Amino acid sequence: MDNEMVNYFTPLDSGAHKDILSYIAENSVEVTFKIYDIHSKSTFVKVDGADLAIFKKFPYDYETTSIFCTFTCGGEPHFFRAKMTTSDNYYLVKNPEKIYKIQRRTNFRFVMPSNLSHEFKILDHPRFKYELQDISLGGCKVGIKTTSELDLPVESDIRIWVQLLEFGGVTVDATVAFTKFYQELNMQIVGLKFGFIEPALLSTLHQTLIQVDRISRGKGEEV
Repeated sequence: MDNEMVNYFTPLDSGAHKDILSYIAENSVEVTFKIYDIHSKSTFVKVDGADLAIFKKFPYDYETTSIFCTFTCGGEPHFFRAKMTTSDNYYLVKNPEKIYKIQRRTNFRFVMPSNLSHEFKILDHPRFKYELQDISLGGCKVGIKTTSELDLPVESDIRIWVQLLEFGGVTVDATVAFTKFYQELNMQIVGLKFGFIEPALLSTLHQTLIQVDRISRGKGEEV
């Protein structure tokens, strides 16, 4: 994880780290997790003798392996990677070395890699060809192939549909932040600010941003 990413994903200090582990276990906080290429959702749970545990979702047993977890606490998305084993009913997770809180900054955008397939559309204008150019937790910029300017006034509210890695088949409310039509290119560029995104979906989005960043840096889809 490079310096830019460390600044974006802030590691918790030791006190907050300990407090949040206790909180998510005692309050059965929902978690989105990844083991190898398997993704699922479950809840944290407090189990005697374990640093942290997650209700087991699949019948598979694992030797010591890595688990990647994303969750929301205090309205803020967090994530960590840790080692885990399995018992009859739980994934037994070792105390992660670091827990990161994502800084939700609308001006921190990830440029979309040219080789990353995705789908995007504005639901009121579904017949156009769209290209997602960059994306953040707070919004995105999109190019629209069109020979004439679409009526998308600044501050108008729209609904968009996005298919991007695990952030898949999702409808999001958004507000037009800016728009500019380039007649010579038959292209309209539109900046969008996302509306409210429920915490579980926001957690999925920030895990997707991690994947987008890794693909941009040539490290594949593994997170």
